[in-house]
Amino acid sequence: MKAAAEKSNGTTEPYPSLLDVTNDEQIPTAMKQLQNYLDEHNKNLIAVVNNAGINPEGDKMNEGGTFEIRNELADPAIGRRVFETNVIGVGRVTKACLPILTKSKSKSSGTTTIVNIGSYFGSIAGVLGI
Repeated sequence: MKAAAEKSNGTTEPYPSLLDVTNDEQIPTAMKQLQNYLDEHNKNLIAVVNNAGINPEGDKMNEGGTFEIRNELADPAIGRRVFETNVIGVGRVTKACLPILTKSKSKSSGTTTIVNIGSYFGSIAGVLGI
């Protein structure tokens, strides 16, 4: 997760936060740290960038230049881990940031933004060639 904090003079600067989006204890801790940072520096949260994602296959292409779905993805444990990180984790972080974004929006006249960065692997349609 990366947040963009707006200073009172209108400039912005990033606030990166490295966390495990599948760990229920890390997200609230990260939100408290973010809120403390904003309060201490008199800043508003204007954007959240979610870029968590995993691909158990790496970025492997076959010789024909297309992606293959390998047997590892048929393993339910791997599928759950990928879904937990790439889908549920992004939702957890977004939900946790909403109160801070709402508070920031009410204190400033600007807008707030949530950006979700995905990957080719995040689209099952792309992987299946649909």
